[in-house]
Amino acid sequence: MKNMESALAFYYSDVGRFPTSLDELVIEPSPKGSWSGPYIENIPLDGWNNEFEYGSYKDIKNKEKFKYFELISYGEVGLEGGEGYEEEIVKGK
Repeated sequence: MKNMESALAFYYSDVGRFPTSLDELVIEPSPKGSWSGPYIENIPLDGWNNEFEYGSYKDIKNKEKFKYFELISYGEVGLEGGEGYEEEIVKGK
């Protein structure tokens, strides 16, 4: 998850917003703009071999697109909720 957060931070630094999907960390979007990736070699699975859930959000108050993100690993069982290893891990800005 740390590698994903770093890749998202580098993307944001270059492009000025977070990607609309994790694919933009690996594949050059069109139009390219200030993208200088790839920012990560491939999109990894979480520690339990599940896909991460990702979303980028706009700042409604300031009308800035994709200023925030949420990266979620749903833990060992791959479902929302639970405790311990079954609990989801949420990272974001």
